[in-house]
Amino acid sequence: MSPRGARGALAAAVTVLVLAGCAPADLEATRAQLLQDDVRAVTQAASEGRLDAAAVLLQQLRVAVDDARDDGDVSAARYTEVSAALDAVAAQLDADLAAQAAAAEAEAAAVRQAAVDAAVAEVTAREAAAREAAAREAAAREAAAREAAAQEAAAREAAGPADTPPGAREAPGAPAEHVEDLEKAAQKAAEKLRDAAEKAAEKAREAGRGGPKGDGAKGDG
Repeated sequence: MSPRGARGALAAAVTVLVLAGCAPADLEATRAQLLQDDVRAVTQAASEGRLDAAAVLLQQLRVAVDDARDDGDVSAARYTEVSAALDAVAAQLDADLAAQAAAAEAEAAAVRQAAVDAAVAEVTAREAAAREAAAREAAAREAAAREAAAQEAAAREAAGPADTPPGAREAPGAPAEHVEDLEKAAQKAAEKLRDAAEKAAEKAREAGRGGPKGDGAKGDG
């Protein structure tokens, strides 16, 4: 039976068993009116799904029925019948409360499971994204390494034929240095020749001046 059907059966049971057929000899009129109000409160709470409130109101109804018995406003037979009806209603309320609690627990468990599933899905997505990012980074590094190797190979290939040893680059300068040395030696030789020519000319001039002086000296004697 569904909870709504159970609540309907509960309301019918309270109404029929407590109020129907209550003869004046079995239940005092004023007490009957008070109990009727209490029963309506129980049935309304139960029909609205306020099972906890219905259970509290049912307990209050029990107390009112006990008071009516103690005051002599209800017969023993009617008290027994009403008490049995209240016991049945209490059992139905307990069953409905248990079903309500189980449904609430199932709903809470479903919410918790949904939260766990969402968390797992998020972690899985993050791990997949991290793996994808790592793969892209590794591919980029590999591509960069291949590009660098290709550029290095191209540079070596381009520079290979024009690359010569240091001695070979210095060799073209050797003849120029040799010519420079020869020019310096020739210049020194020319300077020496000029010096020798000047000295010879000076001696010749001195010899020329000395010749006439000697002749004059001899004539005077």
